[in-house]
Amino acid sequence: MTERPNNSAPPHDIQTEPGFERFVRDTQARLRGFVRSKGLSPQDADDLAQEAYLTLWKRRADAKNPQTFLLGIAKTLVQAHHRKSIRLDAVSLDEQTHDVPSPQRTPDVEGPAATIAPLLAHGLGQLTRRQREVLELVWLQNHSRPQAAAILGISQSTLRSHEQEAFRTLRKSTEN
Repeated sequence: MTERPNNSAPPHDIQTEPGFERFVRDTQARLRGFVRSKGLSPQDADDLAQEAYLTLWKRRADAKNPQTFLLGIAKTLVQAHHRKSIRLDAVSLDEQTHDVPSPQRTPDVEGPAATIAPLLAHGLGQLTRRQREVLELVWLQNHSRPQAAAILGISQSTLRSHEQEAFRTLRKSTEN
């Protein structure tokens, strides 16, 4: 039996400063690429990569496999970054109904839009926070569905379910 060559990189000793610096040099391009692939700007990717390395340094004693541990930290930081960037606040129906003008009181909107706008606003108030997040990421921020699912930390099928239920709710609110 022939022995296969070992193509994996040698394990890094991240417990010492020189070893950790070598690990950073060997992995930073890959880590930045990973973070950028999650939809972050180059500046945000650099900031999160730096934060991931700092977290790894502080928790290096817990890292059995430093590369896997680092990617896990980066993934968590990316998700937290995206969640912070979602600015859809939950609105209760009571607040929503007080702020929504009646169809007759929409002077800047004419035609069918004047009638549908308040109904749509009321429907948006009925959505769950997750349904609003899905709609914002896919329809307002133009993320692909796989990207949006990754940002929210859910599967693509779960994202589609939230999206379909949101549209069902909006459709019902405009039909009444």
